[in-house]
Amino acid sequence: MLTIHTLENIRLNAQVSLKPEYLIHPAVSGNKYRKLKYNLQKVKSENYQGILTFGGAFSNHIAATAAQDRP
Repeated sequence: MLTIHTLENIRLNAQVSLKPEYLIHPAVSGNKYRKLKYNLQKVKSENYQGILTFGGAFSNHIAATAAQDRP
């Protein structure tokens, strides 16, 4: 086990990039855009006539599904 007594000689070489999820899509907040994106692309590519979707009482799931066509 490594025990560190001082931080003087430790150099951390890590980089973290964060992208706030509210910047992903102008109409869809949170992670719904990322969660629904590929499922809705498949729906469009296979010309389905409709979509059946479920979300919680306070979820933006339905609004996010409807907003996927809009930039």
